[in-house]
Amino acid sequence: MPEPPEEERGVMRFVRPFFEESTLWPVLAAGVGIVVSFVAGMLLMALRTHSFFAMAALAILLVMSVDATQHEWRSHGGPGLIGRCLLGLWVGVGLAAWGAVALGLF
Repeated sequence: MPEPPEEERGVMRFVRPFFEESTLWPVLAAGVGIVVSFVAGMLLMALRTHSFFAMAALAILLVMSVDATQHEWRSHGGPGLIGRCLLGLWVGVGLAAWGAVALGLF
């Protein structure tokens, strides 16, 4: 008889339902939009105004993203859901910041 799957821990326990349950996709899209716009604004503030606090916040977010991705890479042998989500979020942040500058919004 196969062993039951190991119970997920940490962030995965809360994140996975948003990707598996189609009724939660609008909530996921709104959350991603909020996070991307907030971090893109923080990135532009750090680059344009040289704000120490914005730079520190970005550095903390980047270190947390790298740490979570490395932890997942070591435990699963490759990038998993969290790593792909974080990569997508950072790409979205970069594109949103570039779009804001290109449109003259910041």
